[in-house]
Amino acid sequence: MVRQAESRTYWQRAVAFPASLAMLIGSFIFFAIFIGRYPLPYKDEPFFNYPAISFLRGHGFLYIVSLKAPYAQTLWAYHGPFYPHLQVLVFRLFGISQEVSRLPNLIAGYSAACLMVCLLWRERYRFAPLVFVILWLGDRSTQELQYARMDGLALLMVVFSFIMVNRFYSVPNRRNAFCGAIFGASAVAFHPGTGLFLILSASLLCFIAYKRKCLLRTSISYGAGLAIVTLLVLMCIHFHPIEALQQLRWNLQYNYLKDSTTLKSQWTNLLGVLRWSKWFFLALVAFTAIAALPIASIELRKLRREGIDSKSFFRLSLTLFAVAGLACLVTKAVYPYYIIYFSIWPIALLAMEAEQRVLVKRPAVLPIAIAAILFVAWLPSAGWNALRMREEVRYRNELKDNYILGRLKESVPPGAEIFGDPLTYMLGAEANLNFTPAPYVAEHFRVSQTTWLFLSKKEYANPTYFFESDVRNRPVVFCSSAFPGAKILEFGVCLLGPLVK
Repeated sequence: MVRQAESRTYWQRAVAFPASLAMLIGSFIFFAIFIGRYPLPYKDEPFFNYPAISFLRGHGFLYIVSLKAPYAQTLWAYHGPFYPHLQVLVFRLFGISQEVSRLPNLIAGYSAACLMVCLLWRERYRFAPLVFVILWLGDRSTQELQYARMDGLALLMVVFSFIMVNRFYSVPNRRNAFCGAIFGASAVAFHPGTGLFLILSASLLCFIAYKRKCLLRTSISYGAGLAIVTLLVLMCIHFHPIEALQQLRWNLQYNYLKDSTTLKSQWTNLLGVLRWSKWFFLALVAFTAIAALPIASIELRKLRREGIDSKSFFRLSLTLFAVAGLACLVTKAVYPYYIIYFSIWPIALLAMEAEQRVLVKRPAVLPIAIAAILFVAWLPSAGWNALRMREEVRYRNELKDNYILGRLKESVPPGAEIFGDPLTYMLGAEANLNFTPAPYVAEHFRVSQTTWLFLSKKEYANPTYFFESDVRNRPVVFCSSAFPGAKILEFGVCLLGPLVK
């Protein structure tokens, strides 16, 4: 009987694990095929990607985010420096396009999910990897990974640091501490908002090292890892730390003033943006607050007193990372892409608890009721994701850019300087024009009379990035839909010629 049970468990794990990976890979391939046309351009994308384009075209690693920013003409250090510098390599290898700019974020985000599946399988869970994949693919974070941002890359580094913390608990050697520092600090270098995860992983490593009486050598190894990442960051900012900090501080102050609304209004706005996914998001928040915190409290007490096994520590660290992800989201609730850092942890914990309390043992009424509520909350989000897949196919078929790229190339003389608002930056880059997006902060940027303008129709109708006189006095070369074959989307653009006296 025991042998039969072990055989059944083995086959269940052997089927669930490849099925989970196959679902993730299939979803990734689908989104990768359509990522160039869906989602629509987002104004954050030039903020993080244009410095790489500027560098490759010989203009320096620059994007003037605001005329009021310190060192705007000489330095780009408004955010984590790793992502835009990585894009230099990506664009150099694969060319400049919307698809290429978005793929690193998508690849990294799905890689993080694959790693979580592997971790659950390594911990000898039978159904949890499959439950995790099903829940995660229905989450809003899969859409947020499709923008040309760095959140998926930062998440991947955080997951690697999570792995190193768990390895260090099993084998507290210098290599695991060193790698934990490398990955944790790299996450911060991709996105400073992941600093909470770095603090958490460092605290866990130090606590474990103290209990195992190896705090000194662990601290030295961890410090060496931090030093290497710090050196790489200094290289990215051209060894101008004071100027970079001033620019980063300016950006933080600007964002704080821009988002100086109450936390309640920020969360109301977030739930409005999430639409169908808000119920599953709220369920994950409630699960983290109600279930994860007690789990962490119980396991931490055990850890302080007599210690716990590696499987219990995995559960503990997962709950702590879920709480850190929620804290990270609370500080920036107005931005839905911060869900990427949060949802993966409680979803993994949910999958583990579902296997232990519902799928394997004979469950009680309460676990079944909780599972049913979570499933009902997940359904609208999953349904919305399914509808978006249909949307992506239609966008791909109808938003073909051959027309607009051809018109730009035939209308703008070679080498002519052309400016535009941030939403048109990639069309200008793909047309291989001498194109520069206006400063990210809309503050009526003044351009010379000989400059061409390539604007979205929204900017043409109500200029905010450029002076109205600069827009109104110029001859209109064309003003039409960028994708004339599109039936479901009207993305209007206007090309304005230089002022002729």
